[in-house]
Amino acid sequence: MTDDDPIFTLEETAEQLKVSTRVLSRLAREHKISHLRPGRAYRFTASDISDYKTRNKVHAADPNPYGLTDRSRGRTRRTATERP
Repeated sequence: MTDDDPIFTLEETAEQLKVSTRVLSRLAREHKISHLRPGRAYRFTASDISDYKTRNKVHAADPNPYGLTDRSRGRTRRTATERP
C-alpha cells in the first residue's frame, strides 16, 4: 500500500468486485482479502482489491490436456468397410 493509494468503502469495493456487501465482509473477516479496519468499518485500498483479483483469477481449462487425438478418444467410428 502506498500513501496515494485510494481507499474504498465496503459498498464501493463490493460493487467493484460484483459481490454483495455481506459476502465481502465475510471475506474480510476470514482474512481472504486484505483490508483496513478503522473502528468497526471495513476499508479497502486499490492494491488490496487488485491483489485479491490476481490471487483468485481462474484460468480457462485446456480442452485437451492430455493431447489425445479424435481416434484415441473413440470419437471416430469405423464403417463396415474400414473394419479389418
